[in-house]
Amino acid sequence: MILADVDWHTTLRSLCIIICSVIALFSAQGFKVIYHSIKEKRFAGRYFFTTGGMPSSHSATMIAMVTSLGILEIMDGRGIGYDFAIALAFSLVVIYDAMGVRYEAGKHADILNKIMENEPKDVQEKVGYNKSLKVLLGHKPKEVFWGIVLGVVIAIIGSLVFISFGV
Repeated sequence: MILADVDWHTTLRSLCIIICSVIALFSAQGFKVIYHSIKEKRFAGRYFFTTGGMPSSHSATMIAMVTSLGILEIMDGRGIGYDFAIALAFSLVVIYDAMGVRYEAGKHADILNKIMENEPKDVQEKVGYNKSLKVLLGHKPKEVFWGIVLGVVIAIIGSLVFISFGV
């Protein structure tokens, strides 16, 4: 394929969607550090690399993708298409999983940790328990809500900046 044959309009719009999603992801992770640093009254940089917590980076990332895709489709005059519907459905599954299944798995991990802490070392070794299971896996509804808000805001700003450059 020759570069002249590339549909640069579509390529740049796709890049906008990717950039909005990545910015939403990193912003949510950055807000986790700030939120937990304030909550713990010390720098909590480890939260940049964790799942779960406030705000939901899963929600922010997926909603930034869907929102920027929708905005760009509308601005192109095409209206909402199949790709938007697929992205929205995929986003809802990811958000549901983050708030439902992974949140419950975190609660189970907490219970298992409490049970295993009281077991003798030989029992812990026998079942392969050598460190506490990770508890902060999923999200509470308010964490998902703020992730959604963050994703929408970033997508609107990012898409409008992109459009203002005439792309």
